[in-house]
Amino acid sequence: MEKDYHIESKVWMGFLKGNQDSFKQLYLKYIDDLIVYGSFFCRDRSRVEDSIHDVFVELFNRRENLSQNINVKFYLFACLRRQLKRTLKNFPILEFKEGNDRDLEIIDLNFDPIIHNEEQKLIVFKLVKAINQISKKKKEIIYLYYVQQLTYADISLLLGISLSSCRTLMYRAIKDLKANFEIDTMIPENIDLSLLKNAIQLSVACGFLIV
Repeated sequence: MEKDYHIESKVWMGFLKGNQDSFKQLYLKYIDDLIVYGSFFCRDRSRVEDSIHDVFVELFNRRENLSQNINVKFYLFACLRRQLKRTLKNFPILEFKEGNDRDLEIIDLNFDPIIHNEEQKLIVFKLVKAINQISKKKKEIIYLYYVQQLTYADISLLLGISLSSCRTLMYRAIKDLKANFEIDTMIPENIDLSLLKNAIQLSVACGFLIV
């Protein structure tokens, strides 16, 4: 983790100096995560990608005024969230709809290569169904904390809520997820994080498939 942070800081410093390769590295490193995160707010993938493009253009234009010491992932997520809020004011029909219970067949899902047995696929499939039953806000906080590994402090700033409210939201999200999962098991402590990550990403994919 420390090595990754050092590399990220080095790339960020290169970007601030106008290095094109550093700018490209930042884009390639975070584009997939930003697409998934943007999907919590907008079910039009092209609109999400356009918003990400706008974020990076603005980022490059403002690079001389940006801080050297910054949590890059948090900053990009915050920028995208603001950008999509502006977009959705003009295109409200694109807003992601909660509570969709679209049925899925396991064979239709593109699982991560590390999920190589049927038992794990069934767990992911069940997690997808459980995640789809919780609110968008609860799904978002689970994704930010367990998949993107942001701190509660960062998440509270990102969501615009207090630290105590952030912890309460997480408690309720996990409680609902456990209830929906229908087994007496802690989630996600006793389930491999990679399975939860796949489930969240597949849950978002369901939103993309809504017509």
